Amino acid sequence: MQRLIPNKTKVRVELFRGVTVGDLIVCGIGLALLVFVITSNLPWKWGISVAIVGITALLLVRLDEQPNYIYFLHILSFLGYKRKFERAYTDEMIIRATAKGER
Repeated sequence: MQRLIPNKTKVRVELFRGVTVGDLIVCGIGLALLVFVITSNLPWKWGISVAIVGITALLLVRLDEQPNYIYFLHILSFLGYKRKFERAYTDEMIIRATAKGER
């Protein structure tokens, strides 16, 4: 029997219960980095490999039904916005206001 899903409903594609395609991509990238580091000739390769496993595990942990790599992507997109800061008051306006005793 097929269920009808309304058009505006967001459906997450899950391969297994609680495992999405994004989880597999993050895990695959972490495993690829781990293989590259372990097969390399770096002096601290075991420490680096433990750090990679830790970071990958922390990215896959879910907070409020959403994995941490989604939060990390939101942070990166926020940092990528172009922001413009302007002064609301000119120096002359501030000097006149302090001379009158206003704040």
